[in-house]
Amino acid sequence: MDKITKQNADYHAIGFKRWFAWVVLGTISLGMILYVFFMVFVFQIRADIPEYIWSASDAFNIHDYSTINADTDGSFKILQLSDLHFFGGTGKLDRKTYDLAQKLIDFSKPDLVIISGDITFAVDNIAPTRKWINFMESTGVKWAVCFGNHDSTGYADKTKLASMYKAAPNSLFDYGPTNLNDNGKYNTLGNYAINITDSTGSVKSSIILIDSNEFGTDKEEGRYAPISYSTVEWYEWYINGLKDNNGGSILPSLLFFHIPLFECSLAMENINMGQQGFNEKIYGSCKNTGMFSKIKACGSTLATFSGHDHQNFYQSMYQGILLTNNISCGYNTYGDKKLKGGRIIEINVNQSDLALNTYILKASDLV
Repeated sequence: MDKITKQNADYHAIGFKRWFAWVVLGTISLGMILYVFFMVFVFQIRADIPEYIWSASDAFNIHDYSTINADTDGSFKILQLSDLHFFGGTGKLDRKTYDLAQKLIDFSKPDLVIISGDITFAVDNIAPTRKWINFMESTGVKWAVCFGNHDSTGYADKTKLASMYKAAPNSLFDYGPTNLNDNGKYNTLGNYAINITDSTGSVKSSIILIDSNEFGTDKEEGRYAPISYSTVEWYEWYINGLKDNNGGSILPSLLFFHIPLFECSLAMENINMGQQGFNEKIYGSCKNTGMFSKIKACGSTLATFSGHDHQNFYQSMYQGILLTNNISCGYNTYGDKKLKGGRIIEINVNQSDLALNTYILKASDLV
């Protein structure tokens, strides 16, 4: 074989090897993509949870809901964490998030930690959820969670994650009604309440957590879904039940969910009301299902607490209701790294207005 022929043969051999390597790599990549697609969208891991078909005609029983005690002087402190966005739970940015969460807990010494959505944002959402559960067990602090729009975008659907939260030590999570999805339009789960008692054991206030759903289902809703009509109806039923249980007197309450209400955008449009902490567009649903109107009509909820928009930490009194948002705690997501932290909520259940005081605690405040 002459020199030129040998060079051509070597060239074709190398070309074939490269071509074959690209085929193998492409096949593996496609296989992984298909695996993730089927695991996330077709064969998500589910869990059998108790079915609770709620109806507005159901009898209200105060004992169906968890309770937590205020201090003897009536004081009670909540640490709200939002948008932790754990990816694997072990990476550098995830470790920074855990470090910040621990510092916030150590500094504030809360009676209750509430995570208002998006604990995880990962294909494997089971492993980081389990790691978070272990972390909260190590703190010894009671905690509760409501779903965000990213929690179930992974192997595990809401039923699986809910079963993990329900079984977790120190967790006050509950499944709530399983039919608040507007006849299957939404994937709603985890609407429940935690009642706060005074030193005598009497229920003096309520913390209500609701699922604000995930992504929009039609053009009217836009990018994000609204709170379901069924949830609004359940909220009214619950508040009226509390009132009846309290001899006809309204009990004050606080409301937690992930995606901000439609009215938050209206509040921030009014510059006369103050725009401190309004750092990015409010990404709520374009559809208004009447949650805010129902809050006003019922006369119980003093303030709402959301997350989702990682840079916003406004707190604005709008038509008599305090609307607030929490900055993100997670470093494995978008946003100014100087705007990471949590929200402190201090109340006193011996006061009819709860003597509500709330403020943002940033990572820089803990140095």
